Amino acid sequence: MEPVSLSIGAVGLMALLKTCVECFEYIDAAKTYGRNLEFLTTKFAVEKSRLVIWGESVGISSTNPTANNRVETPHVRPIVEQILNCIRILFEDTNALTVCYGLKCTDNGAPSSALSLAGSPGLPLSLKASYLRFKSRIELNHKQTSTAKKAKWAIRDKEKFTSLVQEIHQLIDGLESVTNSAEIATKRAALIREEFSTVEDREDLRLIAEATADSNQQWSDAASLALGASLCGVSNYDLISTALFDDSV
Repeated sequence: MEPVSLSIGAVGLMALLKTCVECFEYIDAAKTYGRNLEFLTTKFAVEKSRLVIWGESVGISSTNPTANNRVETPHVRPIVEQILNCIRILFEDTNALTVCYGLKCTDNGAPSSALSLAGSPGLPLSLKASYLRFKSRIELNHKQTSTAKKAKWAIRDKEKFTSLVQEIHQLIDGLESVTNSAEIATKRAALIREEFSTVEDREDLRLIAEATADSNQQWSDAASLALGASLCGVSNYDLISTALFDDSV
């Protein structure tokens, strides 16, 4: 069966979304930083997953050609483009990354075509289900990839990097808000449920639950439920489903 084609508008938004997701790849947020930065790098990883899941829930990276109708409305699309561009600019302003957000350039980078799990420092946790779907969809619809070099960045100042994570969080909040509907909220909840149904590492679940408790209750609750189910030795799928769908809008 041939993959479903995307509209020209959807392809344009998908390319922009791809750029934003790819930007996360060039900041080293791995567990090797230790306990001091563990909560912060976990928040960063969750924001990446939120962005990917948002794109799928509104149909930008979905195989359903009609799923992005709300995004394509004249009053919504310009706002979506503006917010995505704000995320892109956050990562591309090298002076701001150094001065304002506490990052340090570590090397000259690698080709920006590589969207891979193996070289994905923005994924220090087990949140990979949505990313794998996104990566597969990108490969189907974007055969040509950029060969531009991208610098890689390490965290130098915790407090300043916190500001970057908070700004990203607020921008993704904006994306969710401007495109929200009962249908999209339900779809997003289902995708979050699916994300956590594949996480087996209990320490990752505990970390996500604690790190997001003050910023994203839906994700924190999902991680807590999955952890509780894992400790009880039962499937977490139905538990997460019930909790998220009861409070998905």
